Amino acid sequence: MKERNDIDIIRFWSYFTYPYLKPYKNGFSEMLWKPWPWYTDHLKFYYYSDHPHMRRNTFTEKFGKFHEGMKGDTTEFSMCLSFLQNKGKGLFYDNFPLLFKHDNTQEPSTMKRENWKQKNDPFTTFLRWVYLKFKFIKNSIQLIK
Repeated sequence: MKERNDIDIIRFWSYFTYPYLKPYKNGFSEMLWKPWPWYTDHLKFYYYSDHPHMRRNTFTEKFGKFHEGMKGDTTEFSMCLSFLQNKGKGLFYDNFPLLFKHDNTQEPSTMKRENWKQKNDPFTTFLRWVYLKFKFIKNSIQLIK
């Protein structure tokens, strides 16, 4: 972060690899975000994540505070949109699965999601993709500007 003043966050862990990465150095890649249709993976919106990360001390001034007291998915997505709208930039640790052990078997998650959001079949995945495109079309238009 000392080398690159434009980097706002460095992510060290995730459930999945961020879909659009450009190799940087020392085991890190730069996360890329481009408006669709060029980049069509809906996971690109999760440029920001509250999973283990390091961020600048000016982060909340630039992107706002993480809103507590709402559903986790809602707060995470609103922070992702703020990050994109305010042109945030970040790095992603390439070997994230080996850095931290994610073992939550003793205390399962309290977050409940609708069953259709958990399915991984091609039809449901396509429907989720369409749903996200249309649900957030207003925000996407603002991000393109």
